Amino acid sequence: MKQDVGEDEELARYIFSRRQIRANGSVKPEALMPSPHPDMSVTRHLSLPENAIWGIGEGISAERGLPLQGRLDLVSKNLTKYGLQVKTAPLPDNENHANVTSWPQDKPAQKQIALEVCAEAGNAKRP
Repeated sequence: MKQDVGEDEELARYIFSRRQIRANGSVKPEALMPSPHPDMSVTRHLSLPENAIWGIGEGISAERGLPLQGRLDLVSKNLTKYGLQVKTAPLPDNENHANVTSWPQDKPAQKQIALEVCAEAGNAKRP
């Protein structure tokens, strides 16, 4: 089992909806909100080369039947400072998978956190 997620660890949030990335590359908060699930899925970089990080996203894209539109790279501490937790959750096809947990129940509170995280993370990367 992989070690716990470190505070300075980089994470990728894959985006499958074109509507969640603005024309200028900034990401809308909906791309980070956990709905309909209680957690938000991310992939740990873990010193993977860029093409391997994209390869994981392409695999998820094929599994879901949705085109990969981009990814937002995050740093774990930029999530945990809002009371969220990042927990390892390896999957058979993605051993670097993790879940961002402990979201507030209240949707407006979730959106506020997502807005702030998006602002700190910068623009999405495109495949």
